[in-house]
Amino acid sequence: MQGRIARCVVFSASALTVVSLSSVCLYLTHRAQDSAEIVDIGFTASLKPGFALYGDGVSVLPLGISYVDGYFLGWGGGQIGATRHCEKCWGMLAIGHEKHAWGEFNKDDPSTYSEVRGRSGGADLSPG
Repeated sequence: MQGRIARCVVFSASALTVVSLSSVCLYLTHRAQDSAEIVDIGFTASLKPGFALYGDGVSVLPLGISYVDGYFLGWGGGQIGATRHCEKCWGMLAIGHEKHAWGEFNKDDPSTYSEVRGRSGGADLSPG
């Protein structure tokens, strides 16, 4: 009888451990995906001249202006390596507008952009 109880306890503990570890792994996978979308670090290259002096700390206070249509080399848009990139952004702290596109997109069709945001008074006015 004690052997049967011991097997049940071991089986229950093992099942609980497997479920817990899979939840932790899933959680860490999602956090890694989130961190890949938070920061863009790299260089842009383009055959056409562009300009970018723009920052948006914690996606609340945009400041500057940028127009880039070329390629991004580094870690950006949740990708690592070289990828097609376009951005048209402006901001004056409390107000601003951002359009970002990564990978495959049509720069003349905003529905193919990765992100389009307008802000007023620090509020995010993203569609949807």
